Amino acid sequence: MQKVVSNHIEQRITALTALSHDIRTPLTSLRIKAELIDESSLKDGIISSVEKMENLTSSVIDFLKGSDTLIQKKQTDLKKLIETECIERQELGNPVIINALDDIIVNCDPDAINRALQNLIDNALKYGKSATISLSHDDDMADIIVEDNGEGIDKKQLSKVLEPFERVGKERDSEKGGFGLGLSIVNDIAKAHNGSIQLKNKIGGGIRASLKIALK
Repeated sequence: MQKVVSNHIEQRITALTALSHDIRTPLTSLRIKAELIDESSLKDGIISSVEKMENLTSSVIDFLKGSDTLIQKKQTDLKKLIETECIERQELGNPVIINALDDIIVNCDPDAINRALQNLIDNALKYGKSATISLSHDDDMADIIVEDNGEGIDKKQLSKVLEPFERVGKERDSEKGGFGLGLSIVNDIAKAHNGSIQLKNKIGGGIRASLKIALK
């Protein structure tokens, strides 16, 4: 019975992923046709709608990939992984600040952890204008902290943003390209590493995201 259910879920994920890919072709065609429209307000409106659909399609594909990807762990220099991602962002002109980083070797899937880190940094840059990253650890867990200086989220809504397609607050909506899937992906990755993702409002404004993963 479990095998039947598993196969059914896998088939649905494959079908939805293929559909999301296929939608990209007509969207590209629609964008090209919109560029030929003379009336600027109409053209801008159509292009804006196409961009939202493209962002949603990309988010769905990322979410489905995250749900269907097997975690492949190996010994990873977590400090180096974080430094590499942050430096690349800085070179692109993004306001990413590297805080204190512990030297830690973690048994994890580096690609999955990097995807989670990218999502957290993207959120901080979208809604908080900057991202400050730090890394610490104890005997059992590594703790990746990503902080921003935005408006934060209502306390009652903090847990909801980890749910798929959940958006909370005026700033954290599709107008900024988010569809409520990024943090859900981070949550799945954390659980796959026997960890967790916790969000807290900072005193004075902003969000403190704590991604904890097991060292072994």
